[in-house]
Order: sequence, then C-alpha cells, then structure tokens
Amino acid sequence: MAENSLEEPVSKYIYPKLTTIASELTVSDAAKIMAEKLVESIIVFEGESVVGIITDRDILSDVVAQGFDPLKIKVSQIMRKPLITIPKDATVREAINTMAEKNIRRLVVMDGSRPLGLVRRKQLSGVLQLRGVILSELEHPSVFTCPYCHEEFDSQNSISKHLNESHFK
Repeated sequence: MAENSLEEPVSKYIYPKLTTIASELTVSDAAKIMAEKLVESIIVFEGESVVGIITDRDILSDVVAQGFDPLKIKVSQIMRKPLITIPKDATVREAINTMAEKNIRRLVVMDGSRPLGLVRRKQLSGVLQLRGVILSELEHPSVFTCPYCHEEFDSQNSISKHLNESHFK
C-alpha cells in the first residue's frame, strides 16, 4: 500500500491557491503580497504566460542580503526561470525525482498551459513518511546550496564552514 503512494497522480497533493504577480512589479510588491497571503512563494506572469517563481528565500538572499532596495528591484530580475513544471497526471515519484534532480523545493502542476497549483517537496515527504515510505534522497541531499550566494557544497560541514567564513563574520 505504501509504495502505491509513489504512483498516485501528483495533482492529488497540490495546493490549489496560487498567488501570482506580474513580472514588472517590484520585489517590495511581491513581499507585501506574500505576507498578506501568508505564502512562501509567488508565481510570476508576463501577460498570460507563467514565466517564473519567487520564494521568500530568493528575496532574502538575492535582494536583502545583497543590500539592494526592494522598491527598485523588479520581480523579473530575481525570479527563477525557466519555471520547472510537471503535468497534472505525473506521478508522485516523478515529482520527487524532478525536485531532487533540479535541487528545487516546489513544482508548479500544470493542466496544459494552465497552472493548477503547487506541490512542495516538504509536503510530499511528510505524506509519504506517514505512509511508511522512506525517501533518502529527500532526507539527505547530496548537494547543499548556500542560500546567500548559491555556491554548492558536498557536505553539511563544508557549507557550515563557508557560511561562517563568508556570510556570518
């Protein structure tokens, strides 16, 4: 029964309330919307097209930690693109593998060209753990990425040393 969870459609686990923003607005606008809606990420549109995503971590590491003014930086300047998506009929296993391969925490679930919602690695990991499925690639990543400069490290010790020497002086 537990292994069957990996073959369920990922659309079963989506968070359907997407928060969106136009790419020409500022990071300050994005942060206000995210705070108001109590969300960690926001989908970026250009016209009718979904073009990227911004997370609270992106705002902290790419704007605040760099000393940039969120009132002057456009969403389009820091959004993650291209947006990594997955079709609604893809399996949970495919979603987990995609997130692990791309080293991302969220996927936008699509119905053709229309976004249906988000699925998060943390959510899938929690559901599967409750059902007795252990996914070591989610629990112990092989690559650790610095949230400030995005440099990659092969161990927790090496990223901790880097953070202490480069970002927490």
